[in-house]
Amino acid sequence: MNTHDDFAQAMVANPDLDHKRRDFLKGTGATLAALGLLTTVGPTALAAGAVALIATRGAPGRFPRSLAAYDQAMAAHYQCPLARRVPFGGINGCLLAGPGGDPQGAQVVLFGNSHAEMYAPAVAPALARRGLQGLMVSTGGCLPMTRFNTSRDCIELMRSGIEAVARLPRASTVIIASTWPRDIGLYDARGRPVPVPTWPQYLAALKETLDRLESAGKTIVLVGPAPWPGYNSPSRAARELAFRGRLETPLEQSRATYDARFGPVEAWLDTVGTRITVIRPSSVLCDWARCSFEIDGKPAYFDDNHLSLLVMGSFEPLFAQALDKAVPPSKRVD
Repeated sequence: MNTHDDFAQAMVANPDLDHKRRDFLKGTGATLAALGLLTTVGPTALAAGAVALIATRGAPGRFPRSLAAYDQAMAAHYQCPLARRVPFGGINGCLLAGPGGDPQGAQVVLFGNSHAEMYAPAVAPALARRGLQGLMVSTGGCLPMTRFNTSRDCIELMRSGIEAVARLPRASTVIIASTWPRDIGLYDARGRPVPVPTWPQYLAALKETLDRLESAGKTIVLVGPAPWPGYNSPSRAARELAFRGRLETPLEQSRATYDARFGPVEAWLDTVGTRITVIRPSSVLCDWARCSFEIDGKPAYFDDNHLSLLVMGSFEPLFAQALDKAVPPSKRVD
């Protein structure tokens, strides 16, 4: 792997990664400062030097080979190819699978925020193998609800998006994936801050969306929460390996920590399973004792809460099973 080329190409291809790289270069800068070099080189030279150090795995020493995996994880985040992007419902549409460029032909919709986009590489191949035409409808940091959201504009965007999905003539199934933490700063339709909702309040707001889509004849597949590291795990791991030669921060959290945050959601999902197909990402990442931030030795996260493209293959079976339940062959329309 040519880490220098991967680093440079990822920066050019995805400017949104710049802040992730700055996190990493902060660690590099701190080390160079300790050597008295920071005052003699400019920011550009400093960044170039950091890239060179990564590419050669250290000079005069060598970085651990495992560092490359964490550097790659920070660049491995799905973005809809330009050729697959379509306007839809006043927000972002992306053709996931199937022939043609008309979103009105979609049979399955992946709907939500950046967490829906995160799962697109697991959903698209599952759709393609079943001959299903798919459409992703998402908008950045907006939650799939209208009672409150991360901004007033998000409420309007999601109201438009929900209604557009409800009107799709061939779409029988909607997969909803979103951010679950409720303590992220929410606002009502008038733009006023909303106190952190209780879980019953948050889930009631989400249920309004589920009910609206069900009333339009859609079958719902709901994606539950994944563990929330709360810090940029690949960036921190990369800095520790680069400058201390070992991992010092555990790449996991206890199951008790996960349950303390998302236990009410997991319990609620048990109650909706009779009419809604539920996908539990926690089943891949957690056992009874702990939740790992790695899968088969690969970094599982892209940043502090988004899963990496590197591990999406581990989640595809969950979506495949859900699609087989929600859209059995007898209901597939050619």
